[in-house]
Amino acid sequence: MAVPSGDEDVHVLNVNDGQIIGTFPTDSAVKSSPVLINDFIYIHTLDGELKWYSPSDQTLQGCIGLKDGGRCD
Repeated sequence: MAVPSGDEDVHVLNVNDGQIIGTFPTDSAVKSSPVLINDFIYIHTLDGELKWYSPSDQTLQGCIGLKDGGRCD
Protein backbone atom coordinates (compact mmCIF):
# COMPACT_ATOMS: atom_id res chain seq x y z
CA MET A 1 0.00 0.00 0.00
CA ALA A 2 1.40 3.45 -0.92
CA VAL A 3 0.53 6.38 1.36
CA PRO A 4 1.70 10.01 1.55
CA SER A 5 3.73 10.69 4.69
CA GLY A 6 2.42 14.20 5.31
CA ASP A 7 5.69 15.82 4.28
CA GLU A 8 7.54 15.21 1.01
CA ASP A 9 7.60 11.43 0.83
CA VAL A 10 5.35 8.55 -0.12
CA HIS A 11 5.85 5.35 1.85
CA VAL A 12 5.03 1.85 0.69
CA LEU A 13 3.79 -0.24 3.61
CA ASN A 14 3.57 -3.98 4.09
CA VAL A 15 -0.18 -4.56 4.43
CA ASN A 16 0.37 -7.45 6.85
CA ASP A 17 2.44 -5.66 9.50
CA GLY A 18 2.47 -1.95 8.57
CA GLN A 19 6.25 -1.81 8.20
CA ILE A 20 7.70 0.65 5.68
CA ILE A 21 9.24 -1.32 2.80
CA GLY A 22 10.01 1.60 0.49
CA THR A 23 10.10 5.39 0.36
CA PHE A 24 9.69 7.67 -2.65
CA PRO A 25 10.99 11.24 -2.10
CA THR A 26 8.77 13.72 -3.97
CA ASP A 27 10.44 17.06 -3.04
CA SER A 28 6.93 18.50 -2.63
CA ALA A 29 3.79 17.72 -0.67
CA VAL A 30 1.55 15.10 -2.27
CA LYS A 31 -1.82 16.27 -3.59
CA SER A 32 -3.65 12.97 -4.10
CA SER A 33 -3.36 9.26 -3.43
CA PRO A 34 -0.52 7.48 -5.26
CA VAL A 35 -1.58 5.07 -8.00
CA LEU A 36 0.13 1.86 -9.20
CA ILE A 37 -0.30 1.30 -12.95
CA ASN A 38 1.78 -0.88 -15.29
CA ASP A 39 4.65 -1.39 -12.83
CA PHE A 40 5.02 2.30 -11.93
CA ILE A 41 3.86 4.32 -8.93
CA TYR A 42 2.41 7.66 -10.06
CA ILE A 43 2.40 10.58 -7.63
CA HIS A 44 0.71 13.98 -8.14
CA THR A 45 2.48 16.67 -6.12
CA LEU A 46 1.02 19.88 -4.73
CA ASP A 47 3.30 21.97 -6.95
CA GLY A 48 1.65 20.53 -10.08
CA GLU A 49 4.00 17.74 -11.08
CA LEU A 50 3.19 14.15 -11.98
CA LYS A 51 6.11 11.90 -11.06
CA TRP A 52 6.47 8.18 -11.63
CA TYR A 53 8.80 5.76 -9.93
CA SER A 54 9.96 2.19 -10.28
CA PRO A 55 8.60 0.28 -7.26
CA SER A 56 11.41 -2.28 -7.42
CA ASP A 57 14.30 0.14 -6.82
CA GLN A 58 12.41 3.35 -5.89
CA THR A 59 14.07 5.44 -8.61
CA LEU A 60 12.37 8.37 -10.30
CA GLN A 61 11.57 7.36 -13.89
CA GLY A 62 9.96 10.56 -15.14
CA CYS A 63 8.24 13.82 -14.30
CA ILE A 64 5.80 16.07 -16.18
CA GLY A 65 4.72 19.56 -15.16
CA LEU A 66 0.92 19.47 -15.30
CA LYS A 67 0.63 23.25 -15.59
CA ASP A 68 2.70 23.56 -18.76
CA GLY A 69 3.03 19.95 -19.95
CA GLY A 70 6.81 20.17 -19.99
CA ARG A 71 9.40 17.97 -18.34
CA CYS A 72 10.27 18.78 -14.74
CA ASP A 73 13.65 20.27 -13.82
